[in-house]
Amino acid sequence: MRTLSLLLALTSFATVGFASTSYSLPTGSEDTASEAVAGSAIFSLSLVGSQEVLTIVLENLTANPRSDGQNLTGVSFDMTGLAATGSTLVGSNADLIDVAGTSGGVVTDMTPTSAEKVNDLTHWGVTATSLNDLTLSTFTGDGPPIQGVAGAPNSSGLYSNGNSSFDQGGAKLPYANQTATFTVDLVASAGSNLSLSGISNVELDFGTTSNADLIAATVVTNIATPEPCTFWLLGFSALLIGLASQRKRLTTALQRN
Repeated sequence: MRTLSLLLALTSFATVGFASTSYSLPTGSEDTASEAVAGSAIFSLSLVGSQEVLTIVLENLTANPRSDGQNLTGVSFDMTGLAATGSTLVGSNADLIDVAGTSGGVVTDMTPTSAEKVNDLTHWGVTATSLNDLTLSTFTGDGPPIQGVAGAPNSSGLYSNGNSSFDQGGAKLPYANQTATFTVDLVASAGSNLSLSGISNVELDFGTTSNADLIAATVVTNIATPEPCTFWLLGFSALLIGLASQRKRLTTALQRN
């Protein structure tokens, strides 16, 4: 009984944090041109050395899009404890594709020898629009929104619905194929502890004009993970249970003898 009481006391100190938090657009969302849009943003926070690192995975869930206005081109969010400036995009990853406008929306994967390198989302960046507010988008540079995240083609691998704005995107090509992953080094304000629970006001941006089609997203999943102290406590608790069981067996054996 004493062992059980100690176990309960130890596990009461165990804390659980979020490994990732997923936000998704409400069903039936549309851009300003009344085109259907769907998408999600998954946030993961980690500590690399002394640096807070935020990983953001953007996914365009708009099937066989018709126009470039349905491309996912940014995400904006608040995060409690951030400094007003200093957070920077330090990594990105996506499969870049070209779409042929004269061949029924045929998809061509870009190659490392192309002008636009695979996995190199050079047109994306992070800006701080106000205290605690960050925007990750492809509008940080001059010119059109290159490398917007396009939804999936049809079952034959073609963008058969694409109009001239989409499949003849020209200066907006290449597109990121359905998903894009970004790594952001965060700068916290003095004395602040950053956490995924501090993220709010998540909005996904679509189309070719910055902040023209910001649509609010809502939390759909919080994936919890035990913090390191929890693993230690659970391991120590298991050891106590094992020792208690062994002691009970020894006591029973001595009584029999």
